[in-house]
Amino acid sequence: MSNAKEHYAEQYHPQIKMSPINKKTYEFIKSLEIKTVFEFGCNIGRHLLKFRKMGMKPFGIDVNATSIFYARFIHELRNVDVADELSLKDIPNNSFDLVFTNSVLCHIENIDDILKDLKRISKKHLIMVEAIKRQGVHWWEHKYPGERIFFEKSIQNKLYTLNYYGECELHNS
Repeated sequence: MSNAKEHYAEQYHPQIKMSPINKKTYEFIKSLEIKTVFEFGCNIGRHLLKFRKMGMKPFGIDVNATSIFYARFIHELRNVDVADELSLKDIPNNSFDLVFTNSVLCHIENIDDILKDLKRISKKHLIMVEAIKRQGVHWWEHKYPGERIFFEKSIQNKLYTLNYYGECELHNS
């Protein structure tokens, strides 16, 4: 059995459909003053497309080359790359107004160093929309830090939480 990173790098899992949780997330993000956004685990860029329509400059990485190809050539997202959590170390401090994840951290066993890097590269906001209380081969339960903005079940009856770090919490924790 491969690890989660190998699984998602090798298997093409296009994320196309939007859930009601995403609508709430976008409404929350609209209330923030965001010019640049970085998505860790951007897949084919569905969230980055929405952020671009909201007037933000989108950036993202994903471990799956096919997803990044789709994001670049179908969605015309130019600032996306095939990369993993190790590449976060190369991003300068305070690079983006918003750093965003959606159902990515729950597929990584140890997220402590990743959270430090996500906080470090964010100027203002870090938003994690992550599945909790879910079962699966490539899934780990975490206690996500930050302020919990909402918590609800999705259409597939999965539990999700949106945890948020604002500017003060990001650089003082």
